[in-house]
Amino acid sequence: MRRKNKKAVEKSNKNLFNKIVYFFKIKSLSHKRSKLENNYEKVLYVRCAESIKKLDYTKEVVDGLYTLIVGAVGENSTVKELEKLSNDYYLINDFSMEFNPPIYNKRENDRIFSIQIDHLLISKSGIFLLETKN
Repeated sequence: MRRKNKKAVEKSNKNLFNKIVYFFKIKSLSHKRSKLENNYEKVLYVRCAESIKKLDYTKEVVDGLYTLIVGAVGENSTVKELEKLSNDYYLINDFSMEFNPPIYNKRENDRIFSIQIDHLLISKSGIFLLETKN
C-alpha cells in the first residue's frame, strides 16, 4: 500500500495532468490505508473467517476422536495385562450380543437390544465382565 502511494506521489510531480489524476489516486490510497489501519482486527477477522471455521471444524473432529483413541489405547493396555494370566483363563475381547426379542428393563422402563463388553474373562472361579476406562 505504501509503495503504491509513493509511486503515485512520484508520478504526480511530472506535470499538471498527472498532478490532477494522481491527486485522486493518492487520496483513495490514503483512505484505504487509513481504513485498514483503523479496522485492522475486523479486516483480519473477515479475511481469516473461512480458515478459522475450517480449523474449528478440524479441532471438533480431533476432540471427538480423542476419547475413541484414548479408549482404544486403554483397551489395548488391558489386553496386554490380561494376556499375562495363565492358560487357565480364557479372554474374549470386544464381546457383542444382540437380543431378539429385546430384554425388558423394568428399572428404566425401556428395552435392551444389544450389549457390548470390552473384555470377557472366563476362569474356573467365575466369569468376569471388564469395562475399560482410560
